[in-house]
Amino acid sequence: MNIGTTLQRIRQSRQLTQANIAENIMTQGAYSKIEKSQLSINLDQFIPLIIKMNIHLQEFSYILNGYQLSERETLIKTFTSLEIANIHDLHQMLKAVQDYLVNNPEDQYILFLQIIYEAFIILQQENDLEKSRQMVVPIWRQLQILDDWYMNDFELLNAILFLFPLEVAIEMTKTAERRLEKYTDFPYDVSYLHAYFRIDLSFHYIEMRLFEECLTLLEETEHKFLHKMQPKIAAILFERKAICLFYLQRSYEVELKKMEQLLTIYKHEDTNELLLKEFNLLTRNL
Repeated sequence: MNIGTTLQRIRQSRQLTQANIAENIMTQGAYSKIEKSQLSINLDQFIPLIIKMNIHLQEFSYILNGYQLSERETLIKTFTSLEIANIHDLHQMLKAVQDYLVNNPEDQYILFLQIIYEAFIILQQENDLEKSRQMVVPIWRQLQILDDWYMNDFELLNAILFLFPLEVAIEMTKTAERRLEKYTDFPYDVSYLHAYFRIDLSFHYIEMRLFEECLTLLEETEHKFLHKMQPKIAAILFERKAICLFYLQRSYEVELKKMEQLLTIYKHEDTNELLLKEFNLLTRNL
């Protein structure tokens, strides 16, 4: 389908006439030509039209593409849904991004995804944090010079936060949370991003053995955002709390139990195994 036929399909399903839709936006004749793809439409006209049809822009794009995501949208969704990925998954994601870039080499956002996947693979295969960090530094530098960040920018930043030193990660998180305040009344709830930034930041506190500060951060995050978190992210929060409590010589078993129960309910046994390994590693060798 094209824009014209998609507008027509939605209008007819809403049982609206061309005159109803076009009123106060354009003439009925002009609108009729748009539906027939005889006239192009500008954004100033398009947005009011889909508002009248009670359709979100993202939903219109989905319908336009035959009720499926475009290739680019699929790549972004895969990236933003990434929680804990193994090396095989990362290679698959990287391959999909590289295939897309063959025909779209100037797409900067997808180029950034390629860099991030490559950095993650280096980290898992070579355990070289500094090398991975240097690969993603250009992304942070690019974001720093922007006056505003948008949703995809927040997702990029959240993904690479753990690769940077504590002081830089704190700066990133504070800047992100300050800029997220503009999205308080956004139609979609973005509070989960606050939680994700804080949980990623907690790893830095653990590395620096700042367990009391880390526990305070995690408890505040749990209080404010637990009900917004995906199960795997909530499980990471419980595991990080357990690590802090272990080093503070307080009872930590309850947090591990909550982690295991949550992941069992949602059948994420692989994630449970990975987090238990991380807990054992960090409480042994930190």
